[in-house]
Amino acid sequence: LVTVLGLAAASTSSASSSAASTSFLSVSSSSTTGFTFGSDDVFLSGANQPWIEYGSDFGNSQVNGLKCSLQDYIRNVSDSGGNSIRMWLFVEGATIPAFDSSGMVTATDADGTLIDDLRAYLQYAASQNVFIHLMLWNGALMREDSMMALLSDTDKLQSFIENALTPMAKALANEPGLGSWEIMNEPEGSVLIAADDEPCFDTKTTLENSGAGWSGAGIPMEQLLRFHNRQAAAIHAADPKALVTI
Repeated sequence: LVTVLGLAAASTSSASSSAASTSFLSVSSSSTTGFTFGSDDVFLSGANQPWIEYGSDFGNSQVNGLKCSLQDYIRNVSDSGGNSIRMWLFVEGATIPAFDSSGMVTATDADGTLIDDLRAYLQYAASQNVFIHLMLWNGALMREDSMMALLSDTDKLQSFIENALTPMAKALANEPGLGSWEIMNEPEGSVLIAADDEPCFDTKTTLENSGAGWSGAGIPMEQLLRFHNRQAAAIHAADPKALVTI
């Protein structure tokens, strides 16, 4: 396992008002591990947490007890020699982001604390030499109409990008503890199995009888691809160096 010895020092720099970190987790074709931090090769090893309070770990005036519990998990991973935690964020959209009565996203959360909560979390993780990989949405289970509307309605998706995702990506861009963004956990769980003349949207040929689509949400592949692509593009527009996966 690789301990990222420079991560704690970089966190101290990014936390100051006059300096920003210049080292971030990066993909490198010349690295023996595929990733680097500064001049060091990094082998990512750690835990998929993925939550303490399902979909409610950040934002809406996070209570101090939850903050302390999140830090305990980070410390446990670090003490065990790990350097990565996969943490879920919006999940199914039940409590965050903030939606209005028409289903448009108006903010990261109702109380406006989510970005500060995440910044504190990332800075503590960096102080323990741990990268955080933020997973935005859960495709293994979709029960909230407000979330599913983000996939079918491009205006609602754009409201999330403009009022939650972009401000968040910009605000956290200088946090070295942010390892990567993941758009959705197990998107195959909610995909619609159906034939399509466009091979990129045809899931019947490749996924029929595979078990995909178990959530019953029935989201067409075209909508899933658009959902992922637009959010990835928005993150890269806000923070060109950011690592984004699905």
